[in-house]
Order: sequence, then structure tokens, then C-alpha cells
Amino acid sequence: MGSPGRGLRWAAAVTLGLAAAGVGFGQPARAMTYGPGAPASWVFTDSAAPSEVFLDPAGDTPLGSFVAGGVKHTRRAYFTYDLSAFRGQMLHRATLSASETSVADCGTPGPVEVWRTAPAGSGTTWARPPAELELVGHADYGPGAFCPGAHLGVDVLAQVDAAIVRGDRTISF
Repeated sequence: MGSPGRGLRWAAAVTLGLAAAGVGFGQPARAMTYGPGAPASWVFTDSAAPSEVFLDPAGDTPLGSFVAGGVKHTRRAYFTYDLSAFRGQMLHRATLSASETSVADCGTPGPVEVWRTAPAGSGTTWARPPAELELVGHADYGPGAFCPGAHLGVDVLAQVDAAIVRGDRTISF
């Protein structure tokens, strides 16, 4: 029987890539640095296990809908990043990125939404998700040469800059 959804799995390290340069009055210009930021923590939720917590599991990130053992699962993932290393930096780019590693059904469209959320953590479950604060990006994956293998890249510079200005210690997507 076909899957009612795409049942995506993304590379375990959904990274927040940042390009930054140190700034300060009276200082010479510094070279720009670019590097990925691994999440400080991550959690996924499963509609078939609404009260179960899946915090910092090993392996790839399960995402989307699929049927296993006659049970429909829909999974969502939340990633929290520590912003402390970026204080005092001028950010030029911030991109949330991931690569698809497997798909249950390449013939089924796979819409993906990226939201900035309230912090996710040890109390995050399907029944108790973090609040969705702002839709950041949307992508539709479907049949094609890159299934699996699609790449997700979402510009989150405005959200990261705003979080730093607010004095937030972390940001979650």
C-alpha cells in the first residue's frame, strides 16, 4: 500500500550556516568567517506517540507522514541553536540547511514548512509542541531526479539578527 505522505528523512545535522565578521569601532577590518552551527539540541514529535519525547536521538531526522505497521505517523522536528558565539558579530548570511537522505514514496509530494518556534526541549511532544512564531520558508518536494537527495536551504538571517537584538540566548526552528 502506498504511503499517504512522503516520509522524509533528513541528514542528522541540520545546520545553521553563518557568515560573520567581527566589528568594532577603531578596529581594523577582519576577515569574514563561515561555518556551520550544529544544533545545541533537537527533538522530533510523532502523531502516533503524542505524549512521547524524542530528544537528541541518534541518526537522521525523521520528518513527514508515512504508514508503518498499519499506523499512520506524522513527524515534526525542532532544532535549537545557541546564539552566544554570534554576539558582537556582523552577520552577513544565515541559512538553515539539510539534505534528504531517504524517502518512503518519491511519487508523493512532500511539502516542508520551516517555522521559527518557541524553544523546544525535554517537554516537547506531539501533544505539547512549541508555539509556532513565524513562518520562515516553504518548499515542495516531489518526483524527480533528486529523490531522495533534495536539499533544503532557508534564509534565516532576519530571524537570527532579530533574536540577537532581542537578547535571546537561543533560536529554534
